[in-house]
Amino acid sequence: MILITGATGNLGKSAIDFLLKEVQPEQVAALVRDPKKAEALQSREVQLRQGDYEDYDSLLKAFKGVKKLLFISTSVTGEDRNRQHSNVVKAAKEAGVQHVYYTSIVNPSPDATFGATPGHFFTEEQIKKSGMTYTFFRNNLYMDLIPMLTANAAETGELYFAAGEQRAGFVLREDIAEGIVRTMLSEEGKNQEFTISSPQPYSFYDVGVALSKAAGKPVKYIPIPTQSMEEGMKGAGVPAPVIEITVNMADALQKGEFDHTDSTLARLLDREPVDLETFIKQLYSM
Repeated sequence: MILITGATGNLGKSAIDFLLKEVQPEQVAALVRDPKKAEALQSREVQLRQGDYEDYDSLLKAFKGVKKLLFISTSVTGEDRNRQHSNVVKAAKEAGVQHVYYTSIVNPSPDATFGATPGHFFTEEQIKKSGMTYTFFRNNLYMDLIPMLTANAAETGELYFAAGEQRAGFVLREDIAEGIVRTMLSEEGKNQEFTISSPQPYSFYDVGVALSKAAGKPVKYIPIPTQSMEEGMKGAGVPAPVIEITVNMADALQKGEFDHTDSTLARLLDREPVDLETFIKQLYSM
């Protein structure tokens, strides 16, 4: 039995899509907090198991009989993340899970600028200490975030962001999900860490060029200070949580925390991952 946590999220749903191309639905379980919100999964005959990262007993029950666990990290950070992730690891160990596949982040470190990174470092350490077989997918930033970060730049012709000249190895979420599933269905990756990044890093100058080609008109990237970006987002009425994570991401970008390239994902996919220009072109063809 393979169980996917975060099954109603974008990465979880994509992983299940790829799994169901290769295995029978009865071999796949999905961890959901509210089964009523997972009717689409139920209609595909995937086994729904109710559980919450905050409820240890629910996790223990949900993980019974699971051989392979895709542990998708929670969206919260700080002590909340550490507590929730500890529950998942301990419950998986007690339930007899054999292999944990965890979605981590590039270059996990306890003192990184990006707010989610220390929690990934903590979780990796907890999984290693548990003694369970593990595979860590150290993912770079989702390429899927770019439309949110660029806002209406294609219309205005000006892309304002506080990343300076730094780059990131953006990767498409669907490519990550496919790479994870291919690994789960193979015997590869036991007690290994995979850096999941694009073969080529992208700056926001590159994003501007890709937007220009897709929109058919010039889009210029204009680097701005973080404070200016924050004030501009506030003035535009962007919700405070979105401002906070965007500013934090920009600070981490400026420090080069996402400037990583790697060929591992291409090897897992047996093809090149979707590149930035292709992704943005596809967005504008919809």
